[in-house]
Amino acid sequence: MSLLEAASFFKTMTVCRVKEWHEVRLPGKFVRIFDIEDDTYEAVLSKWFYHLEVNDRPQRVFITVHQEDERIKGVMLRRPYCDVGITILRLVDQGGVELYDLKDFVVGRQTEIEVNLERGSYIILPRSTGCLSLRRPEREMEQVPLLIPMAEIDQQMRQKETSCLDGQESFNYKKMSLVFESAVEEIFSKFDVAQTGIMTFELFKTFCDSVNRKMTPEIFADNLRQLTSTQFSKSEKHARKSKVMPPTTEEATRQNFDVPIGLTLEGFKQFLVSEIRSRNMNEEFMYQWMENMGYDTELY
Repeated sequence: MSLLEAASFFKTMTVCRVKEWHEVRLPGKFVRIFDIEDDTYEAVLSKWFYHLEVNDRPQRVFITVHQEDERIKGVMLRRPYCDVGITILRLVDQGGVELYDLKDFVVGRQTEIEVNLERGSYIILPRSTGCLSLRRPEREMEQVPLLIPMAEIDQQMRQKETSCLDGQESFNYKKMSLVFESAVEEIFSKFDVAQTGIMTFELFKTFCDSVNRKMTPEIFADNLRQLTSTQFSKSEKHARKSKVMPPTTEEATRQNFDVPIGLTLEGFKQFLVSEIRSRNMNEEFMYQWMENMGYDTELY
């Protein structure tokens, strides 16, 4: 719930400080796996499990699994809520485990379990049947358009881009379709596991390797220089205007002192759009990229 939405429901808000309250937020992901010996069998499992150690007195613990809010544009179209449950296992002697507590499947934005944990070691395991995430096609698949015409274009921007093209008619006045943009945001979040909002060169190269696109530090730095300030993030400790100190290896690679450290979500979107534009708006290669990332032509 956003602050503005909360303000519409409540007249006052009291902020309380709770002693000995610790909150930890960690990324999560469900992945679909197939049986090596029987490819007709598949299951949806949590990519990670979470280990919790209680060393002294019993602790009251609240465990919550959140999903993308369906009110975010594009989420309901391709990523509606799936059923999510929580299993708590306790480690016992000789490496065994026993069921300690369980939260049954819930279809909603979040599911939560409140439990008292005695001294010991525990494994927190999110679960899902994956049934609600299965696609049930009722017709032959059709390609979802990746780019659509802009409804309105700033006249000055049109003139600027036209002049850059030496008077040629620009074909750049298109934007991402809603479904494509939502899928791109999901891809960005998959690589931005730490949820920093920044895709560094290392993360960006991992993405490029996945889609067979060559990427080097020099190409990455060149891409960053072509983007606006809202599309990359700068490291404050490296944003030195003085040239008295020699640049570090990382700074020398990027060839400036006002150093971008990575792409933001907007920069990542702009990169993909520019890749399509560089191929005269041919989207076929981008469908192949999306297939490499696990999507079909309808971006499921």
